[in-house]
Amino acid sequence: MFKNTNSEDNLLVEEVTRMLDAALDVSSASVTHSYKVIVNLKREYLDIVFSVPVPFLINQELNSQILQILTPSLAGRLTIFPNRGPEIVVINGSPAMRFHFKKGVFRRLTFDTLDDVHARNGVIPLMESYNFSTSGLANAIWSGQSGLGKSTAMLTAISALVNGVDELNRPISEDEKPQITVIDPKMDLQLHNFCERKKLGYISPADSDNLNVFLSAVKDTLGQEMDEIRKRQRNLIQTGRKSKKLYLVVIDEAMSISSMFASQGSKQLKEYLSMLDMIMLQARSANCAVWISSQVITASGSAPVLSSSARSQANLKVLFSPFPTRSQTQYLFNDVDLEGITVPHGNYLKGIGIASMQPLNLVVPFQSPIIRGLRNG
Repeated sequence: MFKNTNSEDNLLVEEVTRMLDAALDVSSASVTHSYKVIVNLKREYLDIVFSVPVPFLINQELNSQILQILTPSLAGRLTIFPNRGPEIVVINGSPAMRFHFKKGVFRRLTFDTLDDVHARNGVIPLMESYNFSTSGLANAIWSGQSGLGKSTAMLTAISALVNGVDELNRPISEDEKPQITVIDPKMDLQLHNFCERKKLGYISPADSDNLNVFLSAVKDTLGQEMDEIRKRQRNLIQTGRKSKKLYLVVIDEAMSISSMFASQGSKQLKEYLSMLDMIMLQARSANCAVWISSQVITASGSAPVLSSSARSQANLKVLFSPFPTRSQTQYLFNDVDLEGITVPHGNYLKGIGIASMQPLNLVVPFQSPIIRGLRNG
């Protein structure tokens, strides 16, 4: 791994320059000396600074070429973050393209049991050096086909919150423990048993043979969160203090729930989606959140799962797919250059894909934690 020293900066500059000179395909007789590379290992970015006049177009095609050259060539030492297009900066009057990276790679975490996963002060460990903080905007979207590890990853994150500790590794007080309700239309046995053991709220169609009863319970649960948000907002205005207790509603297999509401009529579906919109848009100030899990996330069609405005309020977005395609990423990660992403593949293909977190929304290769002895599907 590169170290944060000037000599290491220079070595990386020389290596990247050689890579680009050898592989960059542009419509110029010679690319050598038409640019120079500047590296900042401390701040984790590198700039390709172009000579003026620039002998080739600085555009999306050039951006993609550079990503395709650097990402696999530096894999294992640097993780190059793909982008939604060229990030242009000016260096001493010359145009430059900036690429962000992480020293080393994000590594998968392994735990013996769910009880061994702990969120410290509301920060959930997702990978080594990659953590999800629920202290600000805590909305999350988990997407991916059945059997790829989506449910286990979300269950692991829920368990981390339930087993929360403070900065001294002491269990958090009862007053600060998150209030969590899980809505599970397909009644996942692992999720059901976990909620029973941890005494979390759990709602499923199995509670009644009547579909209307289940859908009413779903709307009641979301309505209670809306009431909690308003209550906390009033308290924030009156006291200036924000609640430390996370109020979280988890909706598993959300596409199934949208289909259920759609079968009751478009009005019912619109009311349900409107409630999700209001909660996700207002949750930040009240330390409330919604987690959405679905095989596919859509904003249109006969049974949309989530609106575009609600999607933009998700701090964490994860897509589970060993080989992400444009059709899979177009809603959650639109405009991301997939050719700049190297998803790690080992002997275990479940729980891998891509993820991003606000505020930077940098897309990274993702490997969810493995829980030994737990069915990771």
